[in-house]
Amino acid sequence: MDDTQRHKLHKELLDKIHKTYVEKNEAYGNSFDRSIDRWGYTAALVRIEDKCNRLEQLLLHNKACNDESAIDTALDLANYSLMIAMKLLALDDSPNQTAKFYFIDGVPSRVT
Repeated sequence: MDDTQRHKLHKELLDKIHKTYVEKNEAYGNSFDRSIDRWGYTAALVRIEDKCNRLEQLLLHNKACNDESAIDTALDLANYSLMIAMKLLALDDSPNQTAKFYFIDGVPSRVT
């Protein structure tokens, strides 16, 4: 796969992640943020650990996990990481933040 093909695939996977994010939020509401609001960032880390454990079973032990593929699991992990970043950006005044965020041309940047 050359660079152009990789760049195209990266964009397609980002689009898939976004579509999944929108669909799940429409179906379940923003349960991710609600979990963090209720239980703290431990809730997000538990979800990520569950996905990592599933990915380990799929990749290293060749064990099927229901109908979720290794690719689906990896994309879910990416989505959880993005949702944590979104939460941090939304809560830039939270006590555990050491920096403020601002945007340059739509890209989040930090001011310490």
